[in-house]
Order: sequence, then structure tokens, then C-alpha cells
Amino acid sequence: MPEVKADYENALHRNLKDVKGAQADKMFGYPVYKANDTMAVSVVKDGIIARVGEQRAKELIGKGGVKAYEPQPGRVWKDWVLMTGDFDKHKDLFKQAIDFTAKMPKQEKAAGGRRKKAAAAEDKSSGGRKTTTAGGSKGKSSAGKKEEAADKPKSRSRKS
Repeated sequence: MPEVKADYENALHRNLKDVKGAQADKMFGYPVYKANDTMAVSVVKDGIIARVGEQRAKELIGKGGVKAYEPQPGRVWKDWVLMTGDFDKHKDLFKQAIDFTAKMPKQEKAAGGRRKKAAAAEDKSSGGRKTTTAGGSKGKSSAGKKEEAADKPKSRSRKS
């Protein structure tokens, strides 16, 4: 379980406990608040992140303890900002994150909690047919691969 700084977690709850539509939860061991079952605000090791949308994030980055959120070097989350300073002065940002996320289209969850948006798109493009074989590869079935392998001459290396 990741270590969560108490002041980050306290600020998260203090700023979101009375916000309509904000649902307290945990993800990956971190406290989060969701809207429509989608993460909107979360504690991370460096501060608190909030999903405010790409345009709003561009406006906020570089102002008063707000940075771009980059969970891995080179992988910036464009809709998110990282708050590192005085969290109480950003109270409106917490609410904006809940409001922004609440307006996003709700995605259905697949078994195991994974989103099935990509799976639905794949089904549409294949006309509802499964395009993977039992072995997990796309394209030819395992029987088709065996037939293709039988047609190819086997090369043998000879030792002299």
C-alpha cells in the first residue's frame, strides 16, 4: 500500500466532503474522489491531482502551486493538474474537477473493472465476430497455422 501524506489526505477530504456528486473511494491504495464512478481528484505522492480538462489545465499550469501532472517522465496527463501548494486556496479547483468529470460520458465497466469502451469498438469493427484465436493471436486459427507450417519445407542443418 502506498504511503499517503496525512496533510494531502486531510486536504482532499476537507475540500470535497460537502461537494455534491463527489464520491469518496480508494484506487491503487490512494484516496480519491469520483464523479459518475470516474476518478476526478486523487492524492498522489507529490500532492493532489485534479481532472479539469485540457483547456483549463493549460490556463492553470504555472500559477500558484499548480503544475502539469506527469506520472512518468514524458507521459503528461493533459486533462489533469498537480496541486503542490496551499490546497485550501485551490478549493474551487476541487469542485471544478468534480463538475468536469460529472459531465464526461459514463463508460461501462467490463468484468474485472476494466473499461469496455475499446472492446465495444472492436466488436463494431469486426461485425460482432471475435477476431482472436484461442491462443490469443489475431488472424489465422491454430489449425490454419498448422496447415501453413506443413506446407513449408523444413530446413535441416547438417553437422559435418
